[in-house]
Amino acid sequence: RSCAAPGHLEQAEAWLTDMQREGVEPTLTTYNSLLHCYSTTKDLIKPKQLINQMIERSIKPDEITYTSLIDCCANQGAWQEALVWLGCCPTPSNVAINAALNACAKSGQAAAVDHLLEALSSRSGSPDIVALTSLIEVAAADTRVKLDLENVLQRLQRSGVSPDETFFNRVLDVLASKGDVQGVEHGLSRMTAATVEPNVVSFNTLLKAYASKGDGAGARALLDTMQTRSMQPTIVSFNSVARACSQSGNVMQVQQLFQQMEDCGLTPDVQSYTAFFVACARRKPSAGREAEQMLHR
Repeated sequence: RSCAAPGHLEQAEAWLTDMQREGVEPTLTTYNSLLHCYSTTKDLIKPKQLINQMIERSIKPDEITYTSLIDCCANQGAWQEALVWLGCCPTPSNVAINAALNACAKSGQAAAVDHLLEALSSRSGSPDIVALTSLIEVAAADTRVKLDLENVLQRLQRSGVSPDETFFNRVLDVLASKGDVQGVEHGLSRMTAATVEPNVVSFNTLLKAYASKGDGAGARALLDTMQTRSMQPTIVSFNSVARACSQSGNVMQVQQLFQQMEDCGLTPDVQSYTAFFVACARRKPSAGREAEQMLHR
């Protein structure tokens, strides 16, 4: 177990080989510990070989065995195989079903996720936050799948679970990756309504969404909001605002952001300068002189 817990796969494999060489018979715990180690990799071949060894030694796999195998499938994107292993569990626990949900969600299999959530609801009343997070991850994996935040929040409420900062930030990140600016704005307002205080990560996600749409006004207003709340913007914050302003060729605003960065004790980086040069190139007429001056700054 001490080798498996931190993911020291090679050392764990060596211990198993040494045990067998010394005539020490591996137990179910031995195999489950090594399978747990494999669950953090993308190797599906060796875990199956271990199952065969267990069967040869008349060691019956248990729920922990199958859950580790399902986790291996999730890392490999083998969602169908994950469901097969889940079916091998005589009485799968919520932990095993959640592992299968994760495998299906990572592969963007919305129908399979819905089916498993229904199965959880029928047997235990309400899925927990781990299970319902699969609705977020399936939307992250498949751009065609819409993330219905209200549906997820309603399900959480029925389960008696309060979403936390990590939950909302993941929602915002997925919505931003889909270019859904209004969705991110709505998610941020729902976060506040749930009495979960948005942090710098939350605001940076919305800034990233504004940048992707070239919404300089929205980005600048949000940066002002952060500072009004005594929230220290990061270099990521300023770069997102700079990128948003650069798309309209607003050289002056990007220059002002450089000064704000320095006032906050931050040093402009490659992305900062890239945004400035993009602004220079897109301004009409182009700001060649300003770009050259920045190069020699």
